[in-house]
Amino acid sequence: METSLKKIINSQMNLTIEHVQFFMYQLIRTLVYLHSANIAHLGLSPSNILLNSNEDIKIYNFLYSKPEGPCVKCFEITDNTYLRWYQAPEVLNFNDDYSNIGTKADIWSAGCILVEMIIRTPLFPGQDFQDQLRRIKDFMIINDFVEGSENYNRKNTYGYRLDTILVQPKNYKIRKFQHIDIETITENNNHYALDLVKKMLEFEEEKRITAKECLEHEFFRDLHFPQDEPLALKPFDWGFLDLEMDIDAVKEIIFNDTV
Repeated sequence: METSLKKIINSQMNLTIEHVQFFMYQLIRTLVYLHSANIAHLGLSPSNILLNSNEDIKIYNFLYSKPEGPCVKCFEITDNTYLRWYQAPEVLNFNDDYSNIGTKADIWSAGCILVEMIIRTPLFPGQDFQDQLRRIKDFMIINDFVEGSENYNRKNTYGYRLDTILVQPKNYKIRKFQHIDIETITENNNHYALDLVKKMLEFEEEKRITAKECLEHEFFRDLHFPQDEPLALKPFDWGFLDLEMDIDAVKEIIFNDTV
């Protein structure tokens, strides 16, 4: 793979809404397969999405992946600065109860990536754990995602107006305390993208859209083709996590898989 989505986003390349649809369709299509195999990636970010010259994408870095439900020996997610920007609220709030984190966390991450491809800058670039949660909370308030949000004082909320970013040159300096207005995040007033983002960035995991439901959304109506959207034949076997192996045994497995 020649590059990453992060490099594309940070480049001077013109990303049309059609580019965004195509990249997102591939990403969600991949998530449908992973989730059908009982695999939650939990590390999605533009850096972990690779592209080749045909604009085909590939997800890598499965370090924090786990099955849905309890997983005692899975790697717990650490406070990684770059991954933090894409982590779902339930990941940021897991408080040592890692077992409740599942595939819906990937949908949140993908929603953040969708917005970032359009505005060409991260949606929630938190400086630390608490700042990350505050940015998410402010986003929910500003965009009326929270019941009774009209009663909140929005004067000191974090963020920026996404419509401002769209109409300004790429080198426009973002002011820290501008408001986020999700109603204007898309080129050509693309209401389908807006609706999809709202469903992907539901704060409550139970209300968040699934990967399969994402593919069926109108945003992908010209790309969605169920006959070419494979599901896993069986769930992934996580039994390897229970194996006790020394370094030599690991080396042997890697060698046998590469010959």
